[in-house]
Amino acid sequence: MEESEGTREVWSKTLFGNRFMLHLAGSIMAMEGVFTGSQLARQSRIPGSTIHRLLVDLLLVGLIEKQPQDQGSRALYLRQIEHPFWDAVSMLSDAAFEVDRGRPGEGDAVTGRGRVGR
Repeated sequence: MEESEGTREVWSKTLFGNRFMLHLAGSIMAMEGVFTGSQLARQSRIPGSTIHRLLVDLLLVGLIEKQPQDQGSRALYLRQIEHPFWDAVSMLSDAAFEVDRGRPGEGDAVTGRGRVGR
């Protein structure tokens, strides 16, 4: 996992009640087209049970959607839906990375306070 994990996890827990949501959302954005929870677990190194629980949340709010399954497959195929949420995830992940790098004027490394817009 990358350098910005500390701030990203704190922000994720604060915003979503789960420390992995921002990381998972970033992994979904990196997938091209259709994906499965198992693929996300391998890519992100987030535990599979956590992935599947968070995918259910994303399905319920309409940020991802189910895709047709291969005949005989037990895998659940998913696809990201066009939504402003994904742009916000990208901006939050970038900001967390910058805070963890200790960029001048970027704010406190844990809370991000002091950033532009506060």
